[in-house]
Amino acid sequence: MSENDYLLKLENVKLSFKEQGGKYRKIIAAADFAVYKEEFFVLLGPSGCGKTSILRIIAGLQEPTSGRILMENQSIEGPSRDRAMVFQGYTSFPWLTVLENVEFGMRLYMKEENKIRERALYYLEIVGLAEHREKFPNELSGGMKQRVAIARTLAVSPKVLLMDEPFGALDAQTRWLMQELLQEISRKEKITVVFVTHDVEEAVYLADRIYISTVIPSRCFKIVSVPFKSRDVQLKNNEEFRQLEDEVVLSLRQAVFSKGGE
Repeated sequence: MSENDYLLKLENVKLSFKEQGGKYRKIIAAADFAVYKEEFFVLLGPSGCGKTSILRIIAGLQEPTSGRILMENQSIEGPSRDRAMVFQGYTSFPWLTVLENVEFGMRLYMKEENKIRERALYYLEIVGLAEHREKFPNELSGGMKQRVAIARTLAVSPKVLLMDEPFGALDAQTRWLMQELLQEISRKEKITVVFVTHDVEEAVYLADRIYISTVIPSRCFKIVSVPFKSRDVQLKNNEEFRQLEDEVVLSLRQAVFSKGGE
């Protein structure tokens, strides 16, 4: 793929915050990368390195200090349903059923009740929650709540699915199941995903490419291409997978001890 095939592009994006006393703290020294159509792009780095800030900037929820964010060669200005986000915390409305939660976002731009219901049921089927559609969020497990969030987000037809450590609070077995589900969905729906994690195994399993960040003030230390075409849970036992995981761990350690943007 050439750079002209990108769907999303960040050009020299920087972020600083003003602290008490009037001093500015630099969070992102520079973020420069392109994400291609239908790519699964993972942002990997230590906690506090600005990964979530990059995701929020892409979503239009955070203003960068400087730099440009382009979507299909157009500058991004504010939120849009073209870029929909799944957060780490459970974000369903507790007073709505599973089905009503999935329908909620569509009601902001669609009027046809039959189409709203049809799409909601379709995505609940995809995430394996069709039989739980009349339940309320407090009746669901953590993994099921995140499935609701994924179904609700996909239902609004985003071009880019932004995910901020969505499986971080789940137990190991549920996390593996959710990773498999997300792989299946992203391939079937041909959706572009930008996914934040600090888990190396998760990054290698999910990604087409991995952006490895330095500590703050952060910049890209390295972008690693992942060669695996077929993804299933058995891949994690593959020697080539483990070798790549070791390489990424080494790069991450080097990134942590680098000077970032200083």
